[in-house]
Amino acid sequence: MDEIVKHYIDNLNKAGFKALEITAFEPMPNEQDYNNQYIFRYFIRKRNEENGLIYEVKKDMYDYSNLNKLYIGVRIKWKIYGERNETEQLNKNSVAYGKHTISNLDTYINNYLKFWKG
Repeated sequence: MDEIVKHYIDNLNKAGFKALEITAFEPMPNEQDYNNQYIFRYFIRKRNEENGLIYEVKKDMYDYSNLNKLYIGVRIKWKIYGERNETEQLNKNSVAYGKHTISNLDTYINNYLKFWKG
């Protein structure tokens, strides 16, 4: 590799412009989560790809992506227990909130009762 290119890439990496090795994740709520009636879900997307792929990730990947300038992320509160219509509406509201950060989040999430127990 050309030394100038290597130097440029090294400087980008130091500045937080480094591609992540993203591992997709699907939460598995446990009894404590159902007692709490909600979980937090974490999503990331490349910053410069407005209609790019969205990944649901673990909290630590979300936290790391927030330090990385190539990605944007959003955390949403997701209701998993309670009355069906209320749960669905609250989750729709959470996605609407998340769209302020990741504009195409509603293309990734279309089941507002995912993980729900009535």
